[in-house]
Amino acid sequence: MAPLADPVLVDGSETFSRFVFERDKINGQGIKFRAFFDPKGSGLSVSRTSGLLEREIWQLGDDVGRGPAVGCGDLIVSQIAAEIGLRTIVDEPPPRHALIVGWPMDDRDRHRSVAQQLAALARPRLRSLD
Repeated sequence: MAPLADPVLVDGSETFSRFVFERDKINGQGIKFRAFFDPKGSGLSVSRTSGLLEREIWQLGDDVGRGPAVGCGDLIVSQIAAEIGLRTIVDEPPPRHALIVGWPMDDRDRHRSVAQQLAALARPRLRSLD
């Protein structure tokens, strides 16, 4: 069996979005930290959205989710690497998919703190589904 290749890191200048499909993960201030929680430690699923138009971002979210996305939190790869110490790796297919990895799995309180930091750094984008 051939050894697994090293993961490909997403370029630090890229923006990614964490799509939200449940309204209870959104509040008046933006995206709640629970939307950024990675309970299994296998990597938080995100989509690379740099260079996409607004309608293309929402279409991407709808394509990867379980119905229409109600919101998303946008972050810059280099920001979470520098401020939190997480890495973002390419995980295709599907196209533009990535994983945020490097979570502290040995300490649940620290894990929660990381999710809270991501939520605080994220630029919320809420969708009107009228």
